Amino acid sequence: LRILSGHQRVVSSAAFSADGTRIVTASWDGTARLWEVPEIFRVDARAQVKMACAQLAERGLPLAFTAEDLAAYPVLEGQPRDPETGDFLSPCRGVLPDAVIAENYARRARRNAKPAEVAEK
Repeated sequence: LRILSGHQRVVSSAAFSADGTRIVTASWDGTARLWEVPEIFRVDARAQVKMACAQLAERGLPLAFTAEDLAAYPVLEGQPRDPETGDFLSPCRGVLPDAVIAENYARRARRNAKPAEVAEK
């Protein structure tokens, strides 16, 4: 663990640059600092998406949201959308195996099924 010294008070926020080579931090002391990320810690965007998707899949969390999800929970905003269904097109497609995506959707469908629908199956 590397300690970034330079602020006089607590760091209140931090964000990575789009290319992952820098971090900007803001502190309660009113300063902002720009830090270079050492090469060993740099991860390309596709690898970051793959890691995030794998973590979601392992926990059984949604990899994508349906049009119904997006209508029910307006805070969910996903782009791009499938023009036919309105579903959010997950960035996990093409990163994780299709079988993992399919199992995630099936698990969500089982979890969201109404009791009568479950009894019929």
